[in-house]
Amino acid sequence: MKKNIKLKNLALLFCITSLSFTSTIQALPIVQNAELLDKIDFKSKALISYQTDVSLNLNKDSIQKRLKKIEEYTNREISNRKIQESGKNNLIIQDSTDSSIFFDIDSLSGSFSYSSSMEKYYKEESTPNLLNNKEALSMAYKHLESLDLMPKKEQLGEVTQGGLNMATRKENGDTADYKKMTSIRIDRELNGIPVLGDSRIFINMGTDGEIANMIYQWDKILSSKKITSTEKISVDDVKKNIYNRLEKGAKNTVKINLNSVDLVLYDDGKGVIEPAYHVETQLFYKNKKDSYDVPFDFYVPVLKKPQAFYQKNFKKTPFSKTGMN
Repeated sequence: MKKNIKLKNLALLFCITSLSFTSTIQALPIVQNAELLDKIDFKSKALISYQTDVSLNLNKDSIQKRLKKIEEYTNREISNRKIQESGKNNLIIQDSTDSSIFFDIDSLSGSFSYSSSMEKYYKEESTPNLLNNKEALSMAYKHLESLDLMPKKEQLGEVTQGGLNMATRKENGDTADYKKMTSIRIDRELNGIPVLGDSRIFINMGTDGEIANMIYQWDKILSSKKITSTEKISVDDVKKNIYNRLEKGAKNTVKINLNSVDLVLYDDGKGVIEPAYHVETQLFYKNKKDSYDVPFDFYVPVLKKPQAFYQKNFKKTPFSKTGMN
């Protein structure tokens, strides 16, 4: 009799567990391209995690020296300087008469953004002597080498090329498009795996390839560590975590389109680069008036005890699209 009671309890527990898993799946709408999850396979891959240098603690004099190097190279000096904090560990040096001229730097990592005056780019005319794609990439590398910022060749990843245009509409209804800048984005790669997150170099160039503005986020690697098989979660757990993130971030959707599921290295910008899966989706919504869709991406760690700081679910807007900004 006791044996039968135990069997009944086990059967009940199995039913409850099964119902719980089923409710998770049923909570999601249709997931298109779900077969991409079947391609997840990292158990046999040699994965490595990295520690980067985010303890520079640059003082104001050191920051001024870094800016001076850019000023001497571009032959453009920030005058009427206004120096202030722009966030935790960030210092911004800005022209008090033209806010588009600035140098904003993270004192811990050395990552920075720089901008010369944007005033001439506001005019309703195309910028003269813009470089073509081949010339722009060559010029971007020249800028980085001249500023002692050129990464190691083996760390150079995907290069994205584009440009910045300005569209105007006149009172009579006529429209005009003006070409303003050429753009180069350089992504990082380590051990053959692309690095996403904070690692990137982005340069906008104007006439004859002059630097209009740039972003430099390429922290120095201090150490690396091979990841053992016991430190990784299972493939099934990765899939489960992806569904859990979709359930939390894709509420009230009528359809989810799974665009890509890729093994990457995630740079949290706080000293850690570690393996994770990058999931890109398109969320489809419908209400009484209309229907629309929104890009949505997130990262799922591969490690049982991830060290990186992962942002919460992130829905992109047209202005935060991954790629050129």
